[in-house]
Amino acid sequence: KQPTAYLEAHLPNRAKLAMYYQPLGQVKDLVADITLAAIDMLMAKQGRLCWDEQSFMELRDYVRSELNDASLEVASVVEKILSRAHELKRLLKGRLSLEVARTYSDVSTQLDELVYKGFVSETAYESLKEIPRYLDAAIERIKKCARDVTRDLNCMRQISDTKDKYQSAVSRYPKDQVPAELVELKWLFEELRVSLFAQQLGTKVPVSCKRIANEIDRIVREHVPQR
Repeated sequence: KQPTAYLEAHLPNRAKLAMYYQPLGQVKDLVADITLAAIDMLMAKQGRLCWDEQSFMELRDYVRSELNDASLEVASVVEKILSRAHELKRLLKGRLSLEVARTYSDVSTQLDELVYKGFVSETAYESLKEIPRYLDAAIERIKKCARDVTRDLNCMRQISDTKDKYQSAVSRYPKDQVPAELVELKWLFEELRVSLFAQQLGTKVPVSCKRIANEIDRIVREHVPQR
């Protein structure tokens, strides 16, 4: 049997997921993406590399035995993500006044960076589990931004300034040599958005623009670009 066969047959809320994922691809694409993510999750749980045939066979047997349950676990998270992404897209299509246009554009860009074809397997499971909260924060932001446009724009400017510093740091490295720590900072920006726009949802770690800027400086100091 193909590794995707079980999930094909047991995908929860298949019709809804097909509708939510339709702008990105077909259900079979989503099933394959979820299966890959489940395999990655199981391999990460084992936390070791295979240097010989014996260890490879053990890992293969472990993944094979746990894959069905792991796939359903990932699929459950993906359902939450896609349902929230669908709701967010609906809100972004609402009547748009000029004063909130920049906010809507910013949230649309954020959504595209979080949810795209292949996002499930390209996102580590620990980060994937947090995306529903990030999207909840974006939904909350859209619902209340018109009440205080000035505050929203000020927060957006803070994020933009810090992100400029981040992009400048990333650009100092060849594309295949960007430190993993620096790449992972993208999730701190998502936590920052929660902190600024939907604080009641809580953040996974303490976060601020200053904390992120300090982390960028530390990483660049410890991983001196070799250009």
